[in-house]
Amino acid sequence: APWLERHRASMAQELQAPSTGPRISLVTPVYRTPPDFLEAMLSSVEAQTYVCWELVLVNASPDDEGVASVLAAHSDPRIVVVDHPQNDGIAGNTNVGIAAATGDYVAFLDHDDFLEPYALAAIARAVNDDPAVDLLYCDEDTYDGERFKIPLFKPPLNWDFLHSNNYVIHLLTVSRRALEATE
Repeated sequence: APWLERHRASMAQELQAPSTGPRISLVTPVYRTPPDFLEAMLSSVEAQTYVCWELVLVNASPDDEGVASVLAAHSDPRIVVVDHPQNDGIAGNTNVGIAAATGDYVAFLDHDDFLEPYALAAIARAVNDDPAVDLLYCDEDTYDGERFKIPLFKPPLNWDFLHSNNYVIHLLTVSRRALEATE
């Protein structure tokens, strides 16, 4: 906990949000998400220091009153809800979100994840430093409701390691041009 607080303070100072940069679309499949998880995720996105984003929520449980209640409480115009009549699973629902996303970069955010306030600023700064970058990933941690407990500090790109271990995992961000090249 003390390390985390020191790190958060230094990162907040180091990662001032750029005033210009790419539009980042966060794509999040939502299916019967517990309301407190959904609220935490939405609030963490709305609290981002970088403002050029959209959050595309693919709601595959439009009949879930808890989900509907949380979504109704968030009126930020950057939040786009796509009601999807059936649950096509994470991959299928994510593809629906990618099709609706309008950003230069698409980041994948789970419905029970939340972001540090400077997460999108870090992505935007990396893209501004190298506009040719097609894939970005970051460190992550597991939160159990009381504390962070499984930090994953990820190495720089290492092809041998990547071929044997998926270490990009959460908040993977991909350029629109790379996504279009895979269609």
